[in-house]
Amino acid sequence: MRFLKILIDLNIWVAAGATALFHYTLNLFQLPSNLWLILFVFFSTLFTYQGQNYLKERLRQKSGNQKIKRFQLLSLLFSSSSIIVIVLFFPVIDKTVIILFSSFLLSLFYAFPFKSSSNKPKMNLRSRPFLKIYLIALVWTAVCAFFPLYRNGSIDTSNWLWIISVFILILAITIPFDIRDLKFDKENMRTIPQIMGVKRAKHLALFLIALSFSAFFLASQLTYISNLNFILFSILCGLNALFIWKCHPEKDPYYFGSLIDGSLLILFLSV
Repeated sequence: MRFLKILIDLNIWVAAGATALFHYTLNLFQLPSNLWLILFVFFSTLFTYQGQNYLKERLRQKSGNQKIKRFQLLSLLFSSSSIIVIVLFFPVIDKTVIILFSSFLLSLFYAFPFKSSSNKPKMNLRSRPFLKIYLIALVWTAVCAFFPLYRNGSIDTSNWLWIISVFILILAITIPFDIRDLKFDKENMRTIPQIMGVKRAKHLALFLIALSFSAFFLASQLTYISNLNFILFSILCGLNALFIWKCHPEKDPYYFGSLIDGSLLILFLSV
């Protein structure tokens, strides 16, 4: 369990989940597998989440509440992942570069504060009302679904249904993290649990899981999807429905990271 907590704290667990979803997209539509791209998705996700953690620790350092060793470790990992992402980026430059660059900018301004006008304080996108959950879903969908499909040719109806399915799924499994963060998020962030309450937010997340599966099912009627891949996504939806139903603000924070993020790892079984 201690080893798992380390993987979660260092964002390796969530990066593996994003990589599994990307890998599943390739196999779902029988696209050529590319180890270089898979490594790029893993390390770019790692870089993004470590960047956010690095910024938080930097702010704690300024306030005098930081843990020196943790900050030094995050600095090392953030620097290392930055270098690896740069090295991996150049071979993947093609018509999809605009998707990757847009996702990078959204991720950057999600965490790093900026000034939108002279009379307002600096604020990141995460802190702006209503935006948090949709930005996460948009970036994950762009990188893990749209990017591999667009890179390999034109996008047909079944592809769009899968992209929609992924967007809705990420929305659904992000809601529990907003439930977890209720005690930390400022009221003006207007997250779904703040607006609807925990119970209704969970009901909405369950409805979104069903909607995501429906879009996936429609895609399976328009293109060949192997039995294994159909079963894997069905299990993923079922597991997350269970985890969402069981979640509440007082749950151990590692419940959310280990189970909800970890559920995506079953997609590595896709062939």
